[in-house]
Formats: sequence, structure tokens, C-alpha cells
Amino acid sequence: LDSVLNRTDLTPKFDGLETDNMRYDFWRYTKLYLEGGVYSDVDVVPEESLIDWYEKSHDSHKPVFFEATVWPDNPFFAFVIPLVSDYQILPAVDTCLVVSAKPRSPILVDLLDTMDPEKWKTSPEPRKTLMSVGPGIVSEFVKKHHQNDVIRVDHADRKLAYHHKGFGTWKSGRSKEFEYLYRSSALFVLVAITILYRMVRASSSPRRY
Repeated sequence: LDSVLNRTDLTPKFDGLETDNMRYDFWRYTKLYLEGGVYSDVDVVPEESLIDWYEKSHDSHKPVFFEATVWPDNPFFAFVIPLVSDYQILPAVDTCLVVSAKPRSPILVDLLDTMDPEKWKTSPEPRKTLMSVGPGIVSEFVKKHHQNDVIRVDHADRKLAYHHKGFGTWKSGRSKEFEYLYRSSALFVLVAITILYRMVRASSSPRRY
């Protein structure tokens, strides 16, 4: 990549990454820049043709990031997420699962330049990887650029494109515990609403004497 761009700093940046997981994240965007195409995690099941994914970026001349999260993107969750999970920014949960781009899309180089392993060097894993070269930094980048330079496919539209079978293979139990907590809370709220509805309905029904 350095030889193509006439630079000397990207290869040392890649070589300096601490783990293979970090290098995989860096590599995927390098490969997409050089050759274009579609990147997809192995636990993604397409609901439509891969060609359709690629054409989204080919026709628009912009990379397409399929982003998804089980958590609403609002100020409350933006405050809570860093306290209870390894993620620091939303969406982030399913970011990077699928990315489509034309060859030599300059915004992908901007993404590589944005990645800052030194900033998160002292953070524990998996937060270090998620926020330095992984889904966290990508979400931050997409939010900053999606109006002009990239296309973001959100949670609802993403479901039409693919189904994600897993929650990750290397993330810490803390993230998985929060996922379980979220789903348990959703079930609790549903049960509570059902009970409340029945109570209101019973109280409003006419009594027989």
C-alpha cells in the first residue's frame, strides 16, 4: 500500500500492531482499497446476492458500511454503553461485518490514517482492539463521513441484506454478558407490559353484583 500511495508510514503502522486481530482489521481495509470488492465475516449469511452489495458501492462511488446494533443510538445508551461493555460508541456491535468498496477509494486510506493504536494502548482487551482498529473506530469514522463520503446501511435495512449468526469469536465475556442482559431486560419489559395491560383491562371491565 505504501508503494501505491508513495508513502512510507503505513507499513510500519501495520507491523507495529500488537495482535493478529488488529492486523486482520487493518488488512481488510487495505485489501478493499487495493482491489475493491466485498468484505464479509465468516458468520454472515447473505439474504441477497453479493453482487448487489458491491453494486451499492460501485454505482455510488462510495464505500458502503453495513452497521447494526441491538441498542438504540441515543444519548442515554451513549452514556451507558462505555460503563457496561467493551464498546465506547454506537453502533459498533455489528460494524465491519460487511463492507463494500470500489478499488482505490481514497476514503479507505483516510480510515486507516484515523486508526490510532497508541491512543488505546493501555486499555484492556478487547476494548483496545475494538476502539483502535476495530468496530468502535469504524463507527466513529462512519458517523463523521457518512453524509458525503460513505454510505451507511442501518440496522433495519441491513436485515434485508444478510443475517449475522454469531456475536463474535474473540470478544470478552463482558460484551456477551451485556448482550444477554439486554435481551433479558427486553423480555422483562415485555412481561411487565403484558401484566400491566391485563391489570388495566381488568380494572376497566364492568363489575357484576
